[in-house]
Amino acid sequence: MDKRLLTLRLLQVYVEVVRQGAVGKAAERLFLTQPAVSLQLRKLQEVVGQPLLENRGRMLQPTAAGKELLLSAERVLAELDDLSTRLSEVEGLARGQFNLAVVTTAQYLAPQLLGGFAKRYPGLDIHLNIGNRQQVITRLQENRDHLYIFSQPPRQADLFCFPIVHNPLVVVASPQHPLAKQRALDFSELLQERFLLREAGSGTRLALETYLQEQGWMLTNSLQVESNEAIRLSVGAGLGIAILSRHTLEASDHSLVELPVRGFPLQQHWYLVWRHQPTLPRVVMAFAQFIEQAVPELLGSAYAEADLAQLSLALTSAMKRGSG
Repeated sequence: MDKRLLTLRLLQVYVEVVRQGAVGKAAERLFLTQPAVSLQLRKLQEVVGQPLLENRGRMLQPTAAGKELLLSAERVLAELDDLSTRLSEVEGLARGQFNLAVVTTAQYLAPQLLGGFAKRYPGLDIHLNIGNRQQVITRLQENRDHLYIFSQPPRQADLFCFPIVHNPLVVVASPQHPLAKQRALDFSELLQERFLLREAGSGTRLALETYLQEQGWMLTNSLQVESNEAIRLSVGAGLGIAILSRHTLEASDHSLVELPVRGFPLQQHWYLVWRHQPTLPRVVMAFAQFIEQAVPELLGSAYAEADLAQLSLALTSAMKRGSG
């Protein structure tokens, strides 16, 4: 392989094609034409001298050689991203990029945090990516962002997970629902109600399933809905009841009521998640330090985790352990 012919653009195109599994989708993300992407792939394969991609079903997947190239390409591109950030740090975070990916339950939390962070560092190019739990896990595995916010972080040894905000889960209904007039309820009285649930694997659904399993109960009537906002609107329309974050209610138009169910709210948390890297970009530490101050101010001390003031110290310690 002639390394002199291996350009960054070739690596960028290849990584995006693997991520998207298709030339057309990669072309859209890269703002290129499909023929241009195909040409770059042919050039790259000529440079490497081995097949890099193969069709599996309807998806392009890397060959054995392609997987090795992907690992190296991702490391090179990640190093360049870190270099860009470090160079911006010389100017006091005056420029650079910050990528944050959050699960959909945190879609009301993240803008509040990023709004203040952007005011503090107006030169940063901030990218907020919102997805369901599996989508954010995929971004985490591909190391596409600086930080992540989960309600149910994946269990991986190479992750730093720190609780930052209380995320109480409550039972909600339409104000016109008969249960809305009750002063106290046992969850067993709700088992015959239609529950509107997120997709399997979502943090909120995992929390509910754990609770039901602990109690030895099963829901008899449920309907899967793909987003919290759709659930909120469906509950408001009287389609059923649901488990939602109390933050969702406080950020909405108060069209739902919280049912007084014994044992609720379920006490959950939002975690700041970082994948261990050899170095800690200053933008990551800056955001951690900002969170320490901003969460109590923006959300109130009742929502801030007890150890929040130790976040940046814990992040630094985790980075040292991960590189040791």
